[in-house]
Amino acid sequence: MSRKPTHTPPGQSGLPLIGEIREWLADPLVFAQERAARYGPIWRTHLLGRPCVVLLEPEGNRFMLSSGAQHFSWREGWGRSMLRLMGGGLSLSDGEAHAARRATLKPAFSHATLRDHLPSMVQLVRDHCASWAASGEIIVLERLQTLAFEVAALVVCGPLPPYLAQALHHDFAMFTAGLFTPLALPIPGTTYHRAQAAGKRLRIHLRTLLAYRRANPLPGSNDALSLLLVAADQPDADSIISELLLLLWAGHDTVASLLTWTCYELAQHPASLEVVRVEVAQTIGAADPTPETLRHLPALDRVLRECERLHPPAPGGFRGVVEPFEYHGYHVPRGWLAMYSTVYTHAMPELWQDPARFDPDRFAPPREEGKTAYSLVGFGGGPRICIGLALAQMEMRVIVCELVRRYRWEILPEQDLTRVWLPTNQPKSGLRVTFTAQT
Repeated sequence: MSRKPTHTPPGQSGLPLIGEIREWLADPLVFAQERAARYGPIWRTHLLGRPCVVLLEPEGNRFMLSSGAQHFSWREGWGRSMLRLMGGGLSLSDGEAHAARRATLKPAFSHATLRDHLPSMVQLVRDHCASWAASGEIIVLERLQTLAFEVAALVVCGPLPPYLAQALHHDFAMFTAGLFTPLALPIPGTTYHRAQAAGKRLRIHLRTLLAYRRANPLPGSNDALSLLLVAADQPDADSIISELLLLLWAGHDTVASLLTWTCYELAQHPASLEVVRVEVAQTIGAADPTPETLRHLPALDRVLRECERLHPPAPGGFRGVVEPFEYHGYHVPRGWLAMYSTVYTHAMPELWQDPARFDPDRFAPPREEGKTAYSLVGFGGGPRICIGLALAQMEMRVIVCELVRRYRWEILPEQDLTRVWLPTNQPKSGLRVTFTAQT
């Protein structure tokens, strides 16, 4: 009878209290590659105040996201600041509570619902892009965050008065900045304290909206708020507001992050930009995009997948270990954190030819890289893959189509494009460009 392993994975703990968080945030890819060379596909570090096991490669992604998911808690994987500011929501729940809430919200992100939203989305994108061109010089990240927030608000909350949409977005930027602060202490002047104040204002705005929508329901509407108001489990106001906060955050920051880097890569690779421009012109022309035409843009899809590979919105995903497990001959105890590394998988030469190179054609026949399951995990994977993935994909296609059909942009010199990972992956400068209409 074989004995169960008792040894925990090899690794190091770094400094007291903070562990190796500084080294990880400085460059999550180098951090993972150096330790993988030393320890292999499983090792230990210390992040967010706890020991953390790191599982690498598609096998590790699959174990955490699917085959071994029973050992992990999503809620226990978030930091204290996230839990205190958000309160609850789909990505902060587990088990039956998560399954029930996901089932309630699923119609808000169905293909039928998104089809209904598409004309409004197209008009929002068109109006925003025109205003960018009128400005001449823009910070791409900031403009995309505003646009993506309005799209998310439409799907999550339904139609909003302009003043409320602006108020929500204004406070959301400050609120989001505090979600990943290492010390969740309400000290005046700190990022976390400002995020707390913004969160209070957001909850007041959403509570007012909630009361209005209870008194004036939208029959037949499939926005997330309408679905929560008639949910079988009858969530209270605080639960609904926490859900809305989480959906609004997740629904716009990741899209803005990925599209900012898409604009960067297309500006740096004019041949790829021209391929997409020609494809969009031939497939859509001057007409408004439809779900059918958006599905027939393979070159654009390859560009978006390559940007997801090179520039995932987050470097990896955390979970809390709630049931001990054995993996590759090591014992991982309850109470630890666990992390899979998106950036490591996306840079593995065993999976990707010349992985540091921007090469959308790697996804085209005959190469068709990325076929290995759990090799492209920028939006997670498994049973709990991002509920808003279809929305994100449609929105990104609509925005890029509008950009390449009607506009040109050039990256301005003398700016800091260093990658910053919190709250999402973004260039430090936000990507400053000249933005003009095509003539």
